Amino acid sequence: MQTFFFGIWENIKQIFFWPNTLWHLSAIAVTYFIVMFGLDWNYYVATRFIDSKWWMPAGLLGFFLPVLVPIALYIFGRDRNNARILNTSFALGQAVILAYFISSIYKAFTGRIPPEFSNALVDISNGFQFGFWRGGIFNGWPSSHTTIAFAMIATLIVLYPENKKVKYLGILYALFVGLGASVGFHWLSEFIAGLIFGVLIGIVVGRSFKNRMVKSVWDNIDLIKTLQSGGVAVMPTDTLYGIIGSALNKESVERIYKIRGRDTSKPCIILIGDMNDLEKFSITLSKPQEFIIKSFTSFDSTQDIRPTSFVLDCPLDSLSYLHRGTRTLAFRIPQLAHLHDLLLKTGPLVAPSANTQGEEPAGAIIEAKKYFGDNVDVYVDGGVLYGRASKVVRLSQDGSITTIRE
Repeated sequence: MQTFFFGIWENIKQIFFWPNTLWHLSAIAVTYFIVMFGLDWNYYVATRFIDSKWWMPAGLLGFFLPVLVPIALYIFGRDRNNARILNTSFALGQAVILAYFISSIYKAFTGRIPPEFSNALVDISNGFQFGFWRGGIFNGWPSSHTTIAFAMIATLIVLYPENKKVKYLGILYALFVGLGASVGFHWLSEFIAGLIFGVLIGIVVGRSFKNRMVKSVWDNIDLIKTLQSGGVAVMPTDTLYGIIGSALNKESVERIYKIRGRDTSKPCIILIGDMNDLEKFSITLSKPQEFIIKSFTSFDSTQDIRPTSFVLDCPLDSLSYLHRGTRTLAFRIPQLAHLHDLLLKTGPLVAPSANTQGEEPAGAIIEAKKYFGDNVDVYVDGGVLYGRASKVVRLSQDGSITTIRE
């Protein structure tokens, strides 16, 4: 139960505080425009021909699905031991709670008279009763049905941006519920305001639980123990799924070459936590090299820096199991904070893409399992990845760069 409330106070603050206050002001401004120009009343009069058999299902779906879907996903996720589905159930549960809570607060203070009290002869669309609890919290502005429906769908879209079925079917569901409510028991402006509030809530909650999932992917005790003990894992990286092992453990590296069927003359890219890790490979950077690498290193999620691997000289014969006779190694410092934290715990990791030689990189954990089966010690599911391989450049002592892979 605690997970349903993960980060809830921070999410509430984000929903109400600047710059998201602009969403609230937008909902108020749009409502004012619609009411003052008589659009609520005109819409109400124009839709009186629609029978209740068309909008009643929208009301029922909008009431029952927000309760049943999170519960069903939770049961299914527990049964399948699927962390991503469980995370989705928690996120949807919180989105529903916040959507109902926030829409009810506004209703309690706006006290708007619902259209069902109209006889279609007298315009009551401007019937706000500002104060506290003058109109209760069951009717009024905004539509709770709409707010909850769009909060759920926006949450799903943030969590599953790659899933077009979730996106399009979810939007159709939310529109069906919202438009049904606007015809049956809400004003048009209440539907539009609910849409605005719902999308805002869904974005905030979806991002919160997406970050929770990302953190749980790499803050994984089994994964950390496996890598520290010389095991091999498949996990998401900052680009694609990788088949991962300690770069300082020769047996792990050779095992990855064997499992993957990789050309033994090709070195693997090595992920490191920071530039200090280069000392473990007896590599000393020049000042120009340090400057260049730092310019590609940022843990600010607002900066869009392409993952870039730097090829450096590494002439040590003792590391031939890594450089495979080329006497160079490619290193990358991932910009994802939680992956960075993992590397500080495990040390440098070799990280070729998760596929057998000549095949397409795995975009999901199920594809990686088809490639490697039981030959890997741990699989970590990070959802579907649509990234691309990192850019690879040769970085010389004078700081000059030569692109090897764009």
